[in-house]
Amino acid sequence: MVVLRKSEGRILFQLEGVGEARRVDSGDVTVEFGHLEAPLDLTPLFRGLPDDMCQCRHQGYAVRGRLGFKTKEGVINVDEGEAFDIPPGHIFLPEPGCEWVMFSATEEQRKTDEVVQRNVAAGASI
Repeated sequence: MVVLRKSEGRILFQLEGVGEARRVDSGDVTVEFGHLEAPLDLTPLFRGLPDDMCQCRHQGYAVRGRLGFKTKEGVINVDEGEAFDIPPGHIFLPEPGCEWVMFSATEEQRKTDEVVQRNVAAGASI
C-alpha cells in the first residue's frame, strides 16, 4: 500500500491569499490536492485543446465548499461532501472557499499539462 500525502506533492500552483494545488503521481494515477480562497479563471490555460477544454477524466471529492465544471452542456456543480466523475471536455471552476481531492490518469494529465504549460509560457494568465 502507498500513502499519498499532500505535503509530499509537487506544487502545481501557489499564490498567497488565492490558493494552492499540489500533485502526487503514483503509477498510472495522479492525485491533486487543492484549495482556493479567491476567484480564479482557468479558461485561458486550456486554449488549443479540443473545444479549448481539459481532456482528462477526473474523479474526486469536494472536501469543502463548491466546485464547478463547465462543459458544452452547461455547468455541473459539486457541493461539499459530494464525489464527482467528470469526463473529458470541461473547465474546472473552483469557487472561493473550496477544497478538493482529484484523481486522474497520469498519462492523460501529462498530455493536457503540456498544452497548459505552453499557454503559460506564451503569457496566458489566470
